[in-house]
Amino acid sequence: MIAYMKELLRKYKEGSISVEEFDALAYRIERTPDDVIGSILAEDWNDCSQGGMPPGRKRRKISGILRKYSFWTGLAACLFLAVSAVLFMRLADYEAKLSLMASREVTVRSGNAGQSSVVLPDGTNVILNARSAITYSSDFCAGDRTVTMSGEGFFDVAKDHGRKFIVIAPDMEIIVHGTKFNVYAYPESEYSEMSLVEGSVSIGCKGSIIPVSPNEKVILSRKTGKFSVSRTDNELETSWMKDRIVFVHEPLSHVVEVLERRFGVQINCDSGISLSDRYTGTFKDCSLTDIIDVLRMHYGFSYRIKDNHIILTH
Repeated sequence: MIAYMKELLRKYKEGSISVEEFDALAYRIERTPDDVIGSILAEDWNDCSQGGMPPGRKRRKISGILRKYSFWTGLAACLFLAVSAVLFMRLADYEAKLSLMASREVTVRSGNAGQSSVVLPDGTNVILNARSAITYSSDFCAGDRTVTMSGEGFFDVAKDHGRKFIVIAPDMEIIVHGTKFNVYAYPESEYSEMSLVEGSVSIGCKGSIIPVSPNEKVILSRKTGKFSVSRTDNELETSWMKDRIVFVHEPLSHVVEVLERRFGVQINCDSGISLSDRYTGTFKDCSLTDIIDVLRMHYGFSYRIKDNHIILTH
């Protein structure tokens, strides 16, 4: 051990010591008695002092040998303090990097069409509809499990009675412990919606806390801040996961939004088409042109398709 410490001291003086060797030197200095360190440093000083010195000067140095021990013991203490200070700064830098890593956010996005699945670090399963995203911190499992939601997603939350699961959506916060629910919260939509399949949740919005039971859904108007709670069988809300498109008395503007997300296209309507007209219908395993043809017969418009753009004209 002493021979290795001497070698490390030699490299330290020469400035050729590596980070790993520097750590090893600090480790040994911390655990070696002061008298042993003083002896090693005194011996090292002797070796250096006798290289090429004139005899008279050498004798003067040797005559001061009794003073060397206290000098080198003090120097060893200074070296130890310097090493400790460097290690402290490295530790502080390491902790700062850990804190930075913990504050980093992870974002999962779905494509412009279809669905995407993701498993969160706690085992929660999320299915994202087209043009949707969830964001969570890299230390997701350190405390309450919080995700930010944009678009539409179905959550099957892993049960953990010690930690809440929180979904933050536009103007809405959903708090659960273990349950299944659907969230509709596209940024361009005029409302946010949460439909509970099983379990129990509470929703915070506009300063109010709303308890929700299975087969209930909450709709929040972003314009007015008002919300409503109604019964549902969840067939309509979760139909997008079963390759079905269901519309129940929906305005044409919403029908267009759904088709754009489902098929990854852009649909433009001229001013002669009333986007407030309501439509009810169900489509299963239908192509986009099949659906557009059904809507054309219902509303009486014409359309043309160019690449990923569809233009509806009256």
